[in-house]
Amino acid sequence: MQGEDMLATRAIEVPLPEGVEPTDDDVALLQSLCGAIVGLRYAGSHRWEETARRLENAGWRVHWGLTWFAEARRDAHIEQAIGTTRDDALAELWQLTRLDEVDGCP
Repeated sequence: MQGEDMLATRAIEVPLPEGVEPTDDDVALLQSLCGAIVGLRYAGSHRWEETARRLENAGWRVHWGLTWFAEARRDAHIEQAIGTTRDDALAELWQLTRLDEVDGCP
């Protein structure tokens, strides 16, 4: 459908690091991720805005953001970590799993 009935579509450009030549799979992944972020930010209710305002009015400094989540399972044991990058989350997860081992034995 074209013309007045179509909603205007807005697009953004995001620069890639120098030397990066994305594959078709990379482009599809980036489009999916950006679509998910747009959905998280703009879809659904905006109750979070009121919650953040109440916290700030009570004297709290509020910060939120998207993070990477990493999880490792062995038998019934579970370790979980978050990070601002996948590397950070996995490095934290590695440290947590190392704390569970004594003398190299799980």
